[in-house]
Amino acid sequence: MSSLDNYKFTVSDKIYLGKASKVFTNINVIGYEKIESIENKDINKKISEGDLLVAASINNKDENESGEILSLARDGIQEKEILLPCNKSITIKVNFNISQKTGKKLIYIISR
Repeated sequence: MSSLDNYKFTVSDKIYLGKASKVFTNINVIGYEKIESIENKDINKKISEGDLLVAASINNKDENESGEILSLARDGIQEKEILLPCNKSITIKVNFNISQKTGKKLIYIISR
């Protein structure tokens, strides 16, 4: 994770998505069956193409990963943005190489 992304992660408001339901390493996609547990459920949050995705390590052995959201899909349909909470499946394609370890990390979104 770059020092600029690390700084953004430290000082920015974040949307917490939790651990991914699925990780597709061959295409750099993170998937969720649904996302319901947003901090303040009365206020919809929005994730968009171009937002920063941070996969934060639970322990200090692994580095945090970060990069831009390239595309989003809800129930297999491409979307420019998705409002949360969402009770449909969501996939997020990113511009960095993800691994099976990414699926064990806590996922956050920082709006651009």
